[in-house]
Amino acid sequence: MIDAHVHVWTLEPDRYPWNQTLAHVPIPSAPANVEALISKMRVAHVSHAVLVQPSVYGWDNSYLCDCLDKYPGLFAGVCLVDPHSTHAADDLRYWCGDRGCQGVRVNLIADDDVDWILGTAQQGLWNAAAELAVPVALQVRSHHAATVAALATRRPELRFIIDSLGPDSFHSGAGVRAVKLLAPRENVFFKLLALGQESREVFPFRDLWAVYRAMITFVGSHRIVFGSDSPYGQPEGRHEEAMTLLAALPFLDATARRNIDEITARKLWHFDPQTEGKQ
Repeated sequence: MIDAHVHVWTLEPDRYPWNQTLAHVPIPSAPANVEALISKMRVAHVSHAVLVQPSVYGWDNSYLCDCLDKYPGLFAGVCLVDPHSTHAADDLRYWCGDRGCQGVRVNLIADDDVDWILGTAQQGLWNAAAELAVPVALQVRSHHAATVAALATRRPELRFIIDSLGPDSFHSGAGVRAVKLLAPRENVFFKLLALGQESREVFPFRDLWAVYRAMITFVGSHRIVFGSDSPYGQPEGRHEEAMTLLAALPFLDATARRNIDEITARKLWHFDPQTEGKQ
């Protein structure tokens, strides 16, 4: 099984300085280092994971990349670069070319209007992502769906991954509408995250199922990956429980579960089966 969305950090600000880029995500007071993640992965029988750069580190992906170097083959890395920077493309080439990341994330969740992603200033970043053949993950809000669909239509050579549709998406019907709008774009993938912090219920978070079901119905399991969003998604640290969420969803058959918990992630991030069990 592959956990396609986890975050790691260490409380060493002199070596890895904080750079808070999303106001609603506070600077951590407790560590979530890679060794702790590996221990959780062993318990949950997770073979590989995708490390997603925490917004509290901003555009310096050094800790994430150091983890990739320390445990080769176990992780894929998704970096952050400043999408408004004039050297965003070169930054992406550095983090993905020189430092080994396999994807980039653009956080749009704090923006009301995201039409700027269609502008000429961002074309260099999209060109670099295409050149490097890395997927572009997007943390969005549900009302951004039409703009993301337009970008996916303009850039069919890129693979986009919807990391999140925002906290409003599950309880208002907006998430289902966004999934349906984006579903026809074959180069748009989705993450089915165990977002315990967004649920008003205990595990297995039945009030989130409408969006999960819409992903299966309108998108298909071949364009969905699964992630725990650890340690954010499970505030009490129940990573092992989060990794059983797919088994609790009655609308998934065995083939869909296999696609979501491993096969699609292998295709997106090129995990090598030979590295399994070597952590």
